[in-house]
Amino acid sequence: MASSPTQTDDRMLNENIISTQEKCQIDSEPSKRIHDDVVISLQRGAWFLNARPTEGRQLLYVSLDQDLVKFQCGPAKAIYLSDITDVRYGWKTDTFGETTRKKNDLRCGFRLKEDCCFSIVYGSQRHTLDLQAKDATTAQTWANNASGLIESIRARSSSRSDKSEWLKRAFKEADTDRSGFLSFDECCRLLSNLNVNLETPKVGKLFQLSNTNRHRERGESVLDEKEFLHFYNLVSERKELTTIFQNCAQGDANLSANNLANFLNKEQEMKHADLAYAQRLIERHKLQNAIQEMTLSEFQSMMNSPLFDILKEEHLQVNQDMDQPISNYYISSSHNTYLIGDQLMGGSSIEGYVSALERGCRCLELDLWDGPNNQPIIYHGHTKTTKLLAREVLAKGIKPFAFKFSPFPLILSVENHLSFSQQTIFAEDLRQIFESALLSGPEEVGGMKSSLLTPNQLRGKIIIKATGAKVCSPALLSLLNICRSYTNFEKYEYHVNTRHKSACYCVISMSELEASTYLKKLTADVTQNFTCRTMMRVYPTATRMASSNFNPVHYWNFGVQMAALNFQTLGKNLEINIGRFRRNGSCGYVLKPDWLLGKIERIPALSGKPRKTLLMRIISGQNLPKRPGQTKKGQFYVSVRIEGHPLDFYKFRTNYLMNGNGLNPFWNEKTETKICFPELAVICFSVKYVDAYKIKQTVGSYCLPVESLAPGYRHAPLSSADLVSSIFLYVKMIDL
Repeated sequence: MASSPTQTDDRMLNENIISTQEKCQIDSEPSKRIHDDVVISLQRGAWFLNARPTEGRQLLYVSLDQDLVKFQCGPAKAIYLSDITDVRYGWKTDTFGETTRKKNDLRCGFRLKEDCCFSIVYGSQRHTLDLQAKDATTAQTWANNASGLIESIRARSSSRSDKSEWLKRAFKEADTDRSGFLSFDECCRLLSNLNVNLETPKVGKLFQLSNTNRHRERGESVLDEKEFLHFYNLVSERKELTTIFQNCAQGDANLSANNLANFLNKEQEMKHADLAYAQRLIERHKLQNAIQEMTLSEFQSMMNSPLFDILKEEHLQVNQDMDQPISNYYISSSHNTYLIGDQLMGGSSIEGYVSALERGCRCLELDLWDGPNNQPIIYHGHTKTTKLLAREVLAKGIKPFAFKFSPFPLILSVENHLSFSQQTIFAEDLRQIFESALLSGPEEVGGMKSSLLTPNQLRGKIIIKATGAKVCSPALLSLLNICRSYTNFEKYEYHVNTRHKSACYCVISMSELEASTYLKKLTADVTQNFTCRTMMRVYPTATRMASSNFNPVHYWNFGVQMAALNFQTLGKNLEINIGRFRRNGSCGYVLKPDWLLGKIERIPALSGKPRKTLLMRIISGQNLPKRPGQTKKGQFYVSVRIEGHPLDFYKFRTNYLMNGNGLNPFWNEKTETKICFPELAVICFSVKYVDAYKIKQTVGSYCLPVESLAPGYRHAPLSSADLVSSIFLYVKMIDL
């Protein structure tokens, strides 16, 4: 007798819940790898003095919760571990800056001690919890243990492949009465907050199937945290992955190593994926030890792993030749790095420098002005932006992080408005703080050479580039050995024509409007030859008072090495910049195309003949976060945009998808385009939400070079508040 549809559905759901339970057990195991003594120490907690209270310095009791999800800081404040970006021992945040610290010391009547202090940096806005312990040992132990815990969590978490931390946090926030359970109504509200909109009867059936322990509270069925993880995995079943699995398995219940190897070779174009490699993948994602093939749940786990991300695996690391002159590279560059807001009233912070360095920036800007007590300060001159002591920026914002995220040279672009005497003081600060890391004189670069040194030769070195002051002190001038700035082509040409002798090479630094004017006057051949031997830096025009950004692609096409952007301003143009540098391990240096280096006599494809065809299928989205004011009448769509050579500009968008369900919107739409200059092209994927009034909001986006696109079925992680958000697509590149 054939099974009824209801019986079949229930049986499939029961089979799914068993495999889901096994997956959740696997997900929870990595927490055991964190040293027990570290966890116990943090969970025991300690009293600290809050160094930046609202009213007077207060005592806070800080402890790690039992589930290793958050630090509880007093009765009303919690910091989730997934939000923490850094833990710093000593005085290394703005709160502990000399000026702020002295004001608080006077107000509170006692002084802080540096060896007893540490800070927790958290959130997208880089908030800080600044604490002083009872003694130096406690402060150092807590800073080390908290830092180690965060690193352990990062090491075992891989964006979408491990959703457990994200879901545990959501569970804790929904459990408002701290009972440890969620009722059906609470689960429905939580799903709504997570942008999951499903029919209530279906949710109810999955809820009952997940309630394996039959817990009840106040007469209602409830789920504990583990059951909720099972419940969410059932809710978020992805039919598109089931279809791919069934096609690969060729009618079998499970996927054999041979069929997996065929899938990896043919669809994913992983030429190295032989039978042994496929067997290792099966072992890596094994949930059921008795089976030597890959189950559907294991296949889904594998497809959600970083191995199937849209960025080519080899591009996660430095993979380009780093032994060419630094003028041969695009260099990730920042404008007015100290600002964390607008150009007129915005705040200045050392976190601006830390944040830029974390994202691979290798050229930072310092606007220097005379400060009180003979101490140079940094701020946007003649505005109401706040001020920083230059010495503290160098020691706390730059030195500890200069080579933490990239080993290659860091350029400090100094806008010099200092008096002669304070230039000398600043030069001495540079020498004392950076010591041997500072590229300090012509003798270190072998005097005047015909070409610049390479990124490998300059590893771990800090280079000073300066403009501004008409009279430069000898102490500062002696540090300008690689980069001396000129504000336009005329000054540079005068320097060359008069054969002015100096111990540095030339960098032309101009606003975007000035650069566009000059570049338009030059032919393609002249521009190509010019940027082969000379460095150029382009920065936003003064009218961008809200700290908006220009599109760097236009200047990269001319061979401009440093397109300096406002890193504090998120948006399309900054995303393009971050995407461009994914080509070489996000190290901040990317080789320019050969024809922009003079290695090829003529620009290829000048006639517009395409060299590649790019085929894509936008399949689905995953876990899209809820937008402010979102309703069921809202719609999602995916936008694809290619920026590069004007011949390659391309735009595509999917149809609008109704009902505003962000769990797993399904488009399955194809598009294709031809590309003439793949080495210049950057592709941007964006998910957007359109409300009932046709107002569009960006949900998340991801950019990368066209050359970095991995073929086959891939996930593009979205730069949204939730690390688990992504787009699932199919990519194929064909040579013409």
